[in-house]
Amino acid sequence: MDGIIRASAIAMALLMVMSASVILLTDGSDAYTSSYNLEYEAGQEVDQNLTDITGKGLMLEYSGSLPDGLRIDIVTVSSNWLYSEYNTYLRGTLIAQTGSYTFKLTDDSNFYEFRVSVFAGECTVTYDAGIGLVNGQQTWSETITKGTFASLPKATHSSGAYTFMGWSESATAAEGVASYNAIKDVILHAVWKRNTVQVSDATATITNGQSAVLPITTNPGDSQLSISSAGGLPEENIKIEGYDLLLDMTGVEPGTYFIQLNASYTGYITGESIITVRVPITIVKPIEYVLTQGDSFSYTPVTNPTNANITLVSVMKDSNIVSEHGIEVQNRSIVGSFDAVGTYAIIYTASLEGYVDVTSTVFVKVNERPATAPAPVMGTITATPRANEPRVYDFVISGYANASNIIWSYEGQAFATSSPTALFEFPASGSYTVKCTLAGFDGSFVSEEFSVICLDNYHREAAWSGVQYSCIIESDDEVSIENGAPFSVVTEEVNGHIYRMISGTPSDAYVGESYHVFIGDDSWTIQIYPGQTSAPVADFDLVLSDDGYTVVAVFKGQNASFYTYDFDGDGIPEPGNAYTYGSEGRYTVVCKAVNNVSETSKSDMVSINVIPHEDVSVIDLTDFQMVVGERLDIVLSLKQGDDVSISGTAADFVTLSNGILRAEPTQKGEYELTVSVAHAGQSTVSKTVKVTVRGTEVQDLEEEKHDYMVVMAVFFMIAVIAIAAFILRDIRQPDFGQRSSLITRILRRRQYR
Repeated sequence: MDGIIRASAIAMALLMVMSASVILLTDGSDAYTSSYNLEYEAGQEVDQNLTDITGKGLMLEYSGSLPDGLRIDIVTVSSNWLYSEYNTYLRGTLIAQTGSYTFKLTDDSNFYEFRVSVFAGECTVTYDAGIGLVNGQQTWSETITKGTFASLPKATHSSGAYTFMGWSESATAAEGVASYNAIKDVILHAVWKRNTVQVSDATATITNGQSAVLPITTNPGDSQLSISSAGGLPEENIKIEGYDLLLDMTGVEPGTYFIQLNASYTGYITGESIITVRVPITIVKPIEYVLTQGDSFSYTPVTNPTNANITLVSVMKDSNIVSEHGIEVQNRSIVGSFDAVGTYAIIYTASLEGYVDVTSTVFVKVNERPATAPAPVMGTITATPRANEPRVYDFVISGYANASNIIWSYEGQAFATSSPTALFEFPASGSYTVKCTLAGFDGSFVSEEFSVICLDNYHREAAWSGVQYSCIIESDDEVSIENGAPFSVVTEEVNGHIYRMISGTPSDAYVGESYHVFIGDDSWTIQIYPGQTSAPVADFDLVLSDDGYTVVAVFKGQNASFYTYDFDGDGIPEPGNAYTYGSEGRYTVVCKAVNNVSETSKSDMVSINVIPHEDVSVIDLTDFQMVVGERLDIVLSLKQGDDVSISGTAADFVTLSNGILRAEPTQKGEYELTVSVAHAGQSTVSKTVKVTVRGTEVQDLEEEKHDYMVVMAVFFMIAVIAIAAFILRDIRQPDFGQRSSLITRILRRRQYR
């Protein structure tokens, strides 16, 4: 029997629990509705026990809407296997706007209607400007109605080094809020962003041997400029004078260079700019040519890079365009003849992919051919290699006579005519025979051949199929070449010197093979490549690895037999196509592509973990200005062991801690700050700057008011003294007694009235 009773009780309890979650009432039912009024302040933390108000434990939401930020919580007070007791709470942070809100709860038997009135209290919003000022003060407060928006005034920092980004509850936020609905007392912190010095980029095309001046603009305008990277150019060719960048391209190879400038201003992040300098193809210019009517003309431009493409632009005679001139380009040589007397200007362009084209002019003077003349007389010929270009030779003939034309040729091909001087670039080292021919006015010719020993071993470790390999070395030692090589050795004595000449023309069958060469203590390996007919194109991409410091170069050029990379700017190529840098910075990478026709290069810049830096070297400090109450941190760029000291009148409000100068002026005026850094074991570097401190707007208004009061006080004193002087003068007058008696009688009469 007890078991039946217990089972019935459990079933009844389960039925009650199941029915507790089912709302059976409707608004149109006969259920009783109780009404209650609640009142809260906007922004208030609410923890209201509704069970204490209604006497009902479990109540569920039925209709209406809770004020924003509040919720209904059901809390279990006690529980056993048969019965649970609940309390119903209204909880949360009230973020609703002011007004009335109604919601209804039910316990399955009755309704409980709650009318919530949200009223607005007051709260204080305090603005902490941090390093700057707000309304002329470091902190400023306003009292507003809770639930309304704060005014969010603008904070200022007079140095210009910071931009105000807004206000935030967090003192370390990076961005400010667009608006702020205040529901309680709060402190808002100014969000500042340190500004970067703006410095202009520039691009210039400057011919080898020329110079240029590039004006550089900065903001602030009186920032300190410095060169942080020469970008592969000789450092002595670049300097800064004021706000001008002086560039001297003397001795600079054609190509593209990237100069990095830094612009510093006290308090600002150092700005950077890239100056791109393009040096066009160089043409070694000859002197003016002189011909006689009908003589043949030939001119082969010597360019750097070698074997640039030559295109004829126009021909002018005595400053007039000539349409039918008979001049053309054959295998890079400008050839033809002139039948009319006059001065001709032959305009042509040298171009090569990856380089800036250059246009040049060669002048030819054509004289009338005499009716009769003696036979030509040969002169003395000299051949001299250029110091920096050992494969380029200057040829000069002197002491000749009766020549209408001078023809310079090599292997049967004329490379220059019409001038007693000529230029020619040999393809490689070796022993060459050059011929000079004089054409006489009488139609006869006289020639002389001479030998030239070219010692510039252009990539002696490379040979090309179908192209003669030549390498010449002055040595008494015998040469040994690996068996099977398509090369032979010839020994020749010239002017008492012994030359070992290695030469040969590999066929296509040798492509891919390599052979060792030994001569005394010297040795190298000759690698054979396919011969090319066009100059190589140097082009590549740079890929930065995940570590942020390793760069991989990916070649995408054309016609290159081989290529190298110079990653660190020392002019010496590194092995392979990857390089790991040891520190942050911007670096210029130069790719050089080589084949049997020419050697070309291209440069590009890579940035290694470059981030804006706030530190500044002492020498780059500049004058700056502040307002009383502001704060400015100046981070010095120091090395381990550096000893920093400060002096000057500004030292009273400038402190030094861990390499950071903090300026916090309390009085306006002009001050001097001297910062000295003693490098460990080296000299001391010092810089003195002017610090201008202005007053706040509040201080300026108070001073203006004080000045006004002083002026008024002085004016009042002057007026009093003037009146006193006037009265004193009247007292001294003879009739003063009569006039004073009359005044006394008048005053008494008015008194009695």
